[in-house]
Amino acid sequence: MEVNEYQTNVTDEMLKDYPQEVQDQFWDAVNNIEFIRTLISPNRKRACDLDRDADGKIIVDVIHPHILENMDYFRPAAIYFQKHGCYTSLKPNGNPNSEFGKFIRQERDRCWNGMVRESDGEWITGKLECVGGIIVTGKQIGRAHV
Repeated sequence: MEVNEYQTNVTDEMLKDYPQEVQDQFWDAVNNIEFIRTLISPNRKRACDLDRDADGKIIVDVIHPHILENMDYFRPAAIYFQKHGCYTSLKPNGNPNSEFGKFIRQERDRCWNGMVRESDGEWITGKLECVGGIIVTGKQIGRAHV
């Protein structure tokens, strides 16, 4: 079975410890469910292979999804939070031209309007629930050890 670079090539050797019924069900699903075949296909497209709309966003085909790559691009504040326990080390400042003001407006814009990666057109939606419906308090926005 030929698969794309992100899939493990399944062999009979890998399945030998499973009952024959499970092996049969596995191969039946892989061979007969088009969506599974699409996901493992070596010809699965990447964002750079897809057409773009007027806003520069790729046009996603949900029946034949493309391979998602470098999705950390869309979560720099989340990565910072995982590392430091807060979204920024910038001191909260009411001045809209401060670095903190610029940071908070950028994050708000990403939540409201989404974000497009210009290099390949990959994008995320803009929904205010982008923080999972969790209310973000000043402690997470300010310094980690306030």
